[in-house]
Amino acid sequence: MVFPEFSNSFSPVNYHQQDQQRSALKTHVIPAAHGYAFQVKKGEHFRVVDLYGEQVVDFAAWVQGTDLREKLSMAYTRFHLDGVTPAVGEYLWTNNDEPILQVVDDTVKVHDMTFMSCFPKMYEKEGIKGHRSCAGNISEAMAPYGMNGVLDVTGWSPSVLVAIFIPWLTN
Repeated sequence: MVFPEFSNSFSPVNYHQQDQQRSALKTHVIPAAHGYAFQVKKGEHFRVVDLYGEQVVDFAAWVQGTDLREKLSMAYTRFHLDGVTPAVGEYLWTNNDEPILQVVDDTVKVHDMTFMSCFPKMYEKEGIKGHRSCAGNISEAMAPYGMNGVLDVTGWSPSVLVAIFIPWLTN
């Protein structure tokens, strides 16, 4: 996903008020084992919804105009959050130590920010050839924005695994 710049112009309360006032929401259902990229302008909001429950969503973000160099960084985010996962009102950070996104709602509350996106070679080592992977899905979706392949995805810090059920992290 490509994000042009960070916006601090919204709060959780403002977010819900704007959401209720919208007359037409854009919706895109992403088929299983695929990716989707879209641009978000300053002040815009988006929502990730797990339609079927317990699905993994590898979420990544880049700052537009940086040739994919400035991106969401879980290492920087963990540093700023003292190692904990983000809560409502907190920010996700880039590898340039800048806030890129603010969490304005979170119904899942269980996220993994330590494991990398799965990638084709990982499956090949297990004898599974041609299996779709999160890194491959991100690479495909980001190709129109200049991403050249899976190594462009695997060469950065882990993505945020959103909407994931991790038994040892839940009650």
